[in-house]
Amino acid sequence: MEEKAKARFLCHFRRLAMPLQSKVKQYTAEELDLSLLADKAYERLGKQPFRWQLEAAQAILCGKDVVLDVGTGSGKTLCFSFPLLLNKKDLSLTISPLTALMTDQVTLLYYMPS
Repeated sequence: MEEKAKARFLCHFRRLAMPLQSKVKQYTAEELDLSLLADKAYERLGKQPFRWQLEAAQAILCGKDVVLDVGTGSGKTLCFSFPLLLNKKDLSLTISPLTALMTDQVTLLYYMPS
């Protein structure tokens, strides 16, 4: 009985340890038309994206990790919305600590010596 339990545990553990297969279509850089993405962004969002935003969206669509180091209010969140413009069935979940950031900034300003 102990051997069966051990075998079940190992089988379950192997299944958990395997990386999940993504159901999101991953593109190659050659498949993507950044001018089409820019046109769709302007059409749907009313904003002409910056080149760096399109390049970040391209990296996301190609399945690469993306780290953006640009100032507050410069449009980082849009980079994660642009990929949704290519397929109406796609869904994106963006978790952003904006409320915590705003609270932290106000607190720093309030207690800043004048």
